[in-house]
Amino acid sequence: LLFDETDTNGQTALAVGSSVTLNFAPEGTASGDVKLTGTAIVTGKSINSSFDGLVEASISIQGSGGLTTTTY
Repeated sequence: LLFDETDTNGQTALAVGSSVTLNFAPEGTASGDVKLTGTAIVTGKSINSSFDGLVEASISIQGSGGLTTTTY
């Protein structure tokens, strides 16, 4: 993902050890499409940049339970 240091409720809140809620939309987000929701723990985070590129962040997570299936 592209790093944004001003996103204090999103990217910068993803500290190692934090619990996060994940929402997956394998079909899209239209009414009736499948939505998968679960919880995970942030296990790693790195921020990289190149001389002429954008700042990028990488976050590793470990699921902490099963996924719940609902619809939008």
